[in-house]
Amino acid sequence: PVSIGLFRNIWRTLAIFLSAPAVALTMAGTAQAATGTWSSGGKSGVHAQGSWKTENSKLYISGYLRDTACDGKNVKIELVFIDVQPFPFGRPYRYETVVNSTGCGTNKNFSYNTYRPTQKTRISIKECIINGGRLPGVDSCGPLYTVVEATP
Repeated sequence: PVSIGLFRNIWRTLAIFLSAPAVALTMAGTAQAATGTWSSGGKSGVHAQGSWKTENSKLYISGYLRDTACDGKNVKIELVFIDVQPFPFGRPYRYETVVNSTGCGTNKNFSYNTYRPTQKTRISIKECIINGGRLPGVDSCGPLYTVVEATP
């Protein structure tokens, strides 16, 4: 008898193989580097801004997170890295959280990169006040907004 686990592994492998982009495709010539800046989405009490660039098949994002509320609550941003191609509505593949717990008017710096040589990638950010919601333990967050969409 063949185990169900074996069939499950075969289907997973087949699904990954069929959904993966063709690795054999290469880009001719040298890709042009792109750069840009981004700024907060407007959540009161939180300010974040920074820059992004594409270089050597990587998408880099860096910046800082500042607590502007001065209410004794920590602030955070959540970064979501999303594959845009070949997925028209996007497929999240990585999440990062940056927390500033150092107080009013202070900055928390951050920097991340992602290697996606043939796929358009979107980075979206959501700003939050930790435990700032109406219920205990619930964060008060602004909407998720896109800060960059580029092909490294």
